[in-house]
Amino acid sequence: MQDKTSEKKLNLSVVIPTYGRPDRVINLVKQLLDQNIDPSSYEVIVVDDGSPLPVAPAIEAQCFQTAVFVRCLRQENSGPAVARNLGANSSSGEFILFVDDDMVVPRDFLRGHLETQHEFGPGAVVSHFDWKLDLVPTAFNNWFKKQVASWGGGGLPINLKPLLDEKVYEVIDGVVTAASLSVHRDTFVQLNGFDLGYSAASCEDQDFGRRLYMAGVRVFLTRKTSAIHEESRSSLEQLCQRYRRGCADTVRLVRRFAHLYQDVPPIAIINGYVRFKEDSWSRIAKKLIKRFIIFPWILPIVFKLVHWLETLIPDSKLLPKVYDLIIGAHLQQGWRDGLKKYGAVVPLMGNEFLGEWASLLEA
Repeated sequence: MQDKTSEKKLNLSVVIPTYGRPDRVINLVKQLLDQNIDPSSYEVIVVDDGSPLPVAPAIEAQCFQTAVFVRCLRQENSGPAVARNLGANSSSGEFILFVDDDMVVPRDFLRGHLETQHEFGPGAVVSHFDWKLDLVPTAFNNWFKKQVASWGGGGLPINLKPLLDEKVYEVIDGVVTAASLSVHRDTFVQLNGFDLGYSAASCEDQDFGRRLYMAGVRVFLTRKTSAIHEESRSSLEQLCQRYRRGCADTVRLVRRFAHLYQDVPPIAIINGYVRFKEDSWSRIAKKLIKRFIIFPWILPIVFKLVHWLETLIPDSKLLPKVYDLIIGAHLQQGWRDGLKKYGAVVPLMGNEFLGEWASLLEA
């Protein structure tokens, strides 16, 4: 790796948290070393979040003949929020760009972020990205691809697709994803970085985005550059655990920023405890079925039955409904996990509004 040869102020520090994906992060570092900006104007910091095999030796092998300053830091497995903060606090660029290790970036990636910051910022810039699902064709993976395609907006937390015709536009309410997010150093310091209360990848970037919004920092989505988010590992079990963990952390998120979340009430209604006086009979039935599915001694049997159905009748129209039901059970249990861990979430709107939105989500 290269040493800094001068006290020249860097324009940009790229921070990459990684865990257990050496091939992905090595490919990303190679792409970041081949950018169409001055190589002495930026640095790349890889933060190894306690991978079983340290990634530093493989990264160092790529960096012998580059003017870009590259470093590898390592920490005990503590999650992406801690890793991003460690990298940012060790950086020296005017702007900090966070990139996930499974991103594929073009040669104009860094230039696009910097140009947007200088033209419209300083603020927070999220670059558009598309999903690339490198998945073995299976009944579940085919269903999962359709789910991803329905998200729209290049993988962002809300459907921004109708607005992507413009090169740059402002995104209201601090909608961000840390897969490709740049902020001014002063902004990052002002907000004290990512909240360490999220131990796993779930809501830490949304938390950061909400705090950006509350601090009056504008968030821009740029099409001056784009990227690809690769997804190569997925199974029903993995997705269920990811959603359960994410829904639990959502409780913490909405307790902190409930006044900014219009979708809190329907989430609370659909995933909360059975309310025999308020819930419809169909909703009560769904909640009880999901509760039954999630029992530790029932769930393995359910997964075995699903995999049996996938093998015998992979095109069955029943499978998507079963996937939705099982994932819904994990979302419901995740919400309950969050309530136990963080406390109740108080609905903010009238029951008429709540019922209307809950019905739409369950349709």
